[in-house]
Amino acid sequence: MYFSAAVIPYLGTEDSLIWDLGERAKQGVVINLLYRYGDLANTSVTPISAGREFRDVSEIPLMPSEKYTSVFAAVVVAKDFSSFRWPEGVTPREARKATFGRVGISLVTADTSKAGVSGSLLLNTRTPLAGLYLITVPGRDATQPPQPLSDTHETTKAA
Repeated sequence: MYFSAAVIPYLGTEDSLIWDLGERAKQGVVINLLYRYGDLANTSVTPISAGREFRDVSEIPLMPSEKYTSVFAAVVVAKDFSSFRWPEGVTPREARKATFGRVGISLVTADTSKAGVSGSLLLNTRTPLAGLYLITVPGRDATQPPQPLSDTHETTKAA
């Protein structure tokens, strides 16, 4: 399994973004999360600031959110995974589910602009393997954290 995150500038003039996954295209998934007011001068092009792996769990403890916008991306490997719930103060964003053989693999994302948010991502089933990644998006102005360009997101049933 391979997970990657990238930050690119959006100037408002582009009308599409096309990712070429090459040979992985049949086995890959891309989720684009767009934020305004981000500070690219203080952001790595690969902005993963923390990552952890978990085994045999039904909840995944979040890393502490930082003073900037924090994006959480969880990869869940479980055959019967069908629903989840993020803790209070964390806004669900996109979710994708796939199957690899008889194993289900899901990528679920959420974000918060609040520092110190804690809690766990609750899963409806035990997962033999999961990963959680924290992506930090600094803002250009300390009083204006980055905001999603769109407030639409896929909804899921609560765990």
